[in-house]
Amino acid sequence: MRRDLAACLGLDPNLFVRYDPDTFQEIDPDPDIQAVCQTCAIMDDCREFAIANFEEGWWGGTSFRNRDRIRRKRREANSTQTN
Repeated sequence: MRRDLAACLGLDPNLFVRYDPDTFQEIDPDPDIQAVCQTCAIMDDCREFAIANFEEGWWGGTSFRNRDRIRRKRREANSTQTN
């Protein structure tokens, strides 16, 4: 992945990882931060990296919860193809 092409390059990484102070569950970043991904040339590669590496925070326009759903759907699709 060419990180030097990332739209978020130079931004504080803490803007992309937020937790609810009461529940300690991950929450999505501000919409302005989410929008950074929509302008990024490597958004898909970024998302795939985060899926493969179980990264926390906002990567490739997705939250950890979004990526977890993607992983589950892919596992389900793979299991139906092999049966």
